[in-house]
Amino acid sequence: MDERVVPRRAEDGGALGLTTLLLRRMPAGSAGRALDLLAAGGASPGVDPGAADQCVYALVDMASDDPDEPLAAVVVVGPDAGGGAELRALAVSPAYIGSRLGGRIVTAVVDQLRTTGTRRVLAAPGHHVDVERIYRQVGFRPVATGPHALDSWYELEL
Repeated sequence: MDERVVPRRAEDGGALGLTTLLLRRMPAGSAGRALDLLAAGGASPGVDPGAADQCVYALVDMASDDPDEPLAAVVVVGPDAGGGAELRALAVSPAYIGSRLGGRIVTAVVDQLRTTGTRRVLAAPGHHVDVERIYRQVGFRPVATGPHALDSWYELEL
């Protein structure tokens, strides 16, 4: 399991009581609690626990009573040999919806992918307008849209 501290930002203001956010990268096969969060949020992570190219990133608060409880989670596929990765699903714990943790985890995951040599990240928000807004705020741009929301894709060049 890989971990890195997610720096506090001025807009956090401590209002949430989150003091030490940590981004954890886990193989899909050992990410049970994060996958539970994704499923509870209505996300269909499409995770193959045995696939070597899939992992789950979870944002946790190390100062909480339960530092293993994911506050937000993202499923990532890749990076592939061409330097591309895909964000498959995004979820935020109900207690933290509206707290900007969705944007924080996407930004932290993109920063982490950048350090691995990833050059392009694709994401499909599905039918979640809030997820689409988060991707746009982080810098993703629409690259494909279809007649249904599930056909929309966003891309971020790193």
